[in-house]
Amino acid sequence: MLFAWKRTAMASFATASRVMGVSERSLAQASWQRSAHGGLPSAHGQLAEFPPGVGVLSFVGYRGNGVCSEAWTWDGATWSFVNPSSSPPVRVAGAMAFHEAFGRVVLFGGSDEVVTYYGGTWTWDGQTWMQVASIGPSPPARRDAAMAWDPVTRSVLLLGGNGTTGTNLGDVRSFDGVGWRQSHSSVAPSPRSYAQAASSTRRRREVVHGGSGFPSRDGALWEWDGLGWSRPTSSSGSADGVGGHGWVFDGARGRAVLFGGDTASSGAMPLGETWEWDGSRWCLRSSWTAGLSGRAVWSMGYV
Repeated sequence: MLFAWKRTAMASFATASRVMGVSERSLAQASWQRSAHGGLPSAHGQLAEFPPGVGVLSFVGYRGNGVCSEAWTWDGATWSFVNPSSSPPVRVAGAMAFHEAFGRVVLFGGSDEVVTYYGGTWTWDGQTWMQVASIGPSPPARRDAAMAWDPVTRSVLLLGGNGTTGTNLGDVRSFDGVGWRQSHSSVAPSPRSYAQAASSTRRRREVVHGGSGFPSRDGALWEWDGLGWSRPTSSSGSADGVGGHGWVFDGARGRAVLFGGDTASSGAMPLGETWEWDGSRWCLRSSWTAGLSGRAVWSMGYV
């Protein structure tokens, strides 16, 4: 199924908890609607806008019988399978984001179905993948990290993830298209995986929400301004404590949209609520509507 959250169309590539599938809907006046589409990816993967507001790229990593390596593009009407000349090793749980200055999608990390964690950097130019020999040290291998475009430093920002020892990471790295560098801040989010990041180009902020810390979910909302982290004073709300959710910035309306995920209190049962963050407050927009059931560990992209 394919869903979009209309007025702005957001392609949503999803899995329900423990039930693999693809869905897409659109949002019209604060409601989800099922979208017509041509073909569907047969597995779950990461989404990245390519280019923003025009289409999305899905790098498929998992289907019911194991991991795979496929690239699909969505132009707002049709999914198209791409057969690139080169491709990263099969993986799940990598981090992807569009690098606006570089004009390519950046992929970092992920893992195979067994125990191998990846640490290489790959880029997508619209036709094929290329591994980048970056200048300087690369971030440690990880999976389930958050990544988004930083309009201030004009780089993609990588936050956290789960490291090779099984512990969550709290480092912040930026990739400018040539090399990685680590950012340090006296105030920063705690180590976490399954967090979600979105780029608020209007406010020139990267907004990070949720994730899994220790010993429980950490649903705090943080903003990165290119120099350091801050907690919005009015960020507390009922969307706190959510992890494994869909999270994307709606450029037309200037707000971030959240759907699904789960909380410690939900007992890992996927949620079906839609929340918006406008930079100052949370707003609940819908709950279990239009047949879009609750789901966790899924991806959303803005088209």
